Amino acid sequence: LERIARTDRALELVYLEVDALDADCMGGEPIYARGKVVGVTTSGAFGHRVRKSLAFAYVEPSLARVGTELEVEVLEDRRRATVLECEPAYDPANERLRA
Repeated sequence: LERIARTDRALELVYLEVDALDADCMGGEPIYARGKVVGVTTSGAFGHRVRKSLAFAYVEPSLARVGTELEVEVLEDRRRATVLECEPAYDPANERLRA
């Protein structure tokens, strides 16, 4: 495991917030950066608790930094996606209670 951890990886797993309008990622959607395919989603869904469309994806390691802006093709339409921290997007302290 230590040897594997020291080697360069072709892809890195990231957590994304997707600006989806009417459809969420399901898995297998291409990820774009500067017009080039740089990865693929593994899964996605709408996070009702946080009211955001969320997805997991594998991307090139140089694009895995928090805040990196990418695009995800959802139903043939490219949507903006932002790399999130690896921590869950939910609100554990209930600071955003429903009205």
